[in-house]
Amino acid sequence: HANGIDDVVFGSLATANATLSPVWDPTGLTCSSTYCHGNFVGGNASNAPNWASPKASSCGTCHATPPPDPHPVVDVSGGLGACNACHVSTVDPTGALIPASAGGLHLDGTVQVTGHPASWMDQTSTGFHAYSANQGLTPCESCHGPTLDGSPGVYGCAQCHGAGWSTNCTMCHGGVTDTTGAPPKTTWGNGGDAVRIGAHHSHVTAANNVSLPIACTTCHPGHQSALEPGHIAGTTAVVTFDALATPPGLTPVWSRTTATCATTYCHGATLVGGTLTTPTWTTTDGSQEACGTCHGRPPNTGRHLQHAVSYGIPCQSCHQRVLPYQYDPALHVNGKPNLDPSPTANSFGGFADWNAAARGSGTLIGTSTGCHGGIYYWKGSPATGFGCM
Repeated sequence: HANGIDDVVFGSLATANATLSPVWDPTGLTCSSTYCHGNFVGGNASNAPNWASPKASSCGTCHATPPPDPHPVVDVSGGLGACNACHVSTVDPTGALIPASAGGLHLDGTVQVTGHPASWMDQTSTGFHAYSANQGLTPCESCHGPTLDGSPGVYGCAQCHGAGWSTNCTMCHGGVTDTTGAPPKTTWGNGGDAVRIGAHHSHVTAANNVSLPIACTTCHPGHQSALEPGHIAGTTAVVTFDALATPPGLTPVWSRTTATCATTYCHGATLVGGTLTTPTWTTTDGSQEACGTCHGRPPNTGRHLQHAVSYGIPCQSCHQRVLPYQYDPALHVNGKPNLDPSPTANSFGGFADWNAAARGSGTLIGTSTGCHGGIYYWKGSPATGFGCM
């Protein structure tokens, strides 16, 4: 001191508690290899600022933005505010450094990281990470990568849940009553909402044998992975009816408030006489699947009125395999009317088999010795029905 010589001796912060050997160059007026200017893991160890050229430091001189591995990949194209997610004490949401005077802990010898709390891995806590995952996976990508595979020093989902976790539907829902990937098994935090379970099981497994299993895409957009945009979004699943549920000229309606779906082909929107064509999703006792709920027994209109009501012709004369005693679920709720009389079961005459491959407007498909004396035609398409001549 006061001896005419500038003595520079670096203290514990610059030497990282004596683990580094910073160098002061009195000729070039630079200091190098200091912790303060980048000599740390992932930092710019070769950074040697010039003491005689004072200028404001900027992010990226001491370490890259973001630093390389083992730092996770972070998208900072929208600004350094993304850093705030993990470094709340040093970077504010706008991307500005929090100064020491405001409580910032930048350049104090410790990496200030705000990680997940202990509750993150506690299944008994509402802070368990599945609750957050249910609200969307996008926030996780900043630290765990765009496919949540993690990086050195950062866990990925597969480390606990195994490879293929993102396409394993039953990891988050399904797998209790059946293995389709549909409920019943509500995702974390949603157990008190009966609508989330409802009649999924009877639909996707055809548990009551009313039809073949109904595909998930009949009511929901198709997703193959948890990472697909829109799969985990919002607070409830999106209901979008596909062609099977949508009758020509009509628009099906789902009401989550009343837990009902209306105007769907599946429950009789194109038929008449049904006693319950707006079923309640949470009623699962089978009462809404009984014959007569979607259509009359028989539908009391048109040729049904003439044949079944006026003449008393039994249903099995024309619909052999959609009746309980010889039931084929593939011919029920499949998007078209199904004629299937059989010579062995029809007391009104020997109907020839109706060949679906031969059906077409004006095409002869069979002859008979009963009812109308012999020649049967398919009139129009399955959407417009059939007739006899």
